[in-house]
Amino acid sequence: MRILVFVLGLLGVLGCAVLGGALYYALFVDPRSTLDSRMTVIRQAAKLGLPNLRAGIEADHEAVLREWRTFLMLWPAAGLALVGSILAFRRRGFSAAALLLAAVVGPTFFFPKTIIFTGILILAGLLALLIRPAQPKLAPVAAPSEEPVEELAEEEPAE
Repeated sequence: MRILVFVLGLLGVLGCAVLGGALYYALFVDPRSTLDSRMTVIRQAAKLGLPNLRAGIEADHEAVLREWRTFLMLWPAAGLALVGSILAFRRRGFSAAALLLAAVVGPTFFFPKTIIFTGILILAGLLALLIRPAQPKLAPVAAPSEEPVEELAEEEPAE
């Protein structure tokens, strides 16, 4: 069970990291980045005070902020999922479940469609609840000796 949770957790880490990298590329690296052009249009329309475009511009501004917030949550979520996966492998079921499920909350709150990539972490977190700690190894019991054990006589307290 712990190996299954570890593998599912690593797949969730990969999904978070890839989606975070794709958003990073789309927001900052791509020369056709829509972030700069969108923010420029938003600023210009705000200066002009165009009432017809106001609702559309505010919606676009919210979309840009949502993408930004989602990007900021995906890489930390990948880190939480990685630590949770390692804890699951080390038989720390409840701690692993808490981290794996917490890794889903942030990105999903800001952009619910990220559940496509982080949903596997929900399954891993629920399965991590089934992981039990390893039983301590008991020392081997020595064979009883053949010599009779002398019973200690109880001494009466001196008065």
